[in-house]
Amino acid sequence: MNNKYENLRIKLVGRVEYHELLKLHEKAWALVFPSIWEEPLPYAVVEVMALGTIPIASRVGGVTELLNDIIAQQFMVSPSSINDLVKKISTMLSLNTDELKVLGFKLRSEILRKLDLDKIERRIIEVFEEGY
Repeated sequence: MNNKYENLRIKLVGRVEYHELLKLHEKAWALVFPSIWEEPLPYAVVEVMALGTIPIASRVGGVTELLNDIIAQQFMVSPSSINDLVKKISTMLSLNTDELKVLGFKLRSEILRKLDLDKIERRIIEVFEEGY
């Protein structure tokens, strides 16, 4: 039987030290983040995108705000939907190495642009100025 997933390596890790985490990202193509919690700023998702790792994440809380309007939006899943999660993981597995690299590079650029501190500072000042 021809198993297209024979080389698939999924590693479940518990708590790891930060320096170990960075080493894991050198090998990882995706982070599965099936949260149902309304986190205002899901730091794990922000961090993986900045490293060029693609998040397969639930459409809840701050995840939705972070991933809307960027390439990672296509990998968001409905909370508690196993079928949706499996489809997104299958989509990820169907991509070849070059496609994954391009996707990760684009994602990194998009999230760094979206979270640009100068842009955020200007927008906050605009909001306060509009109130006066």
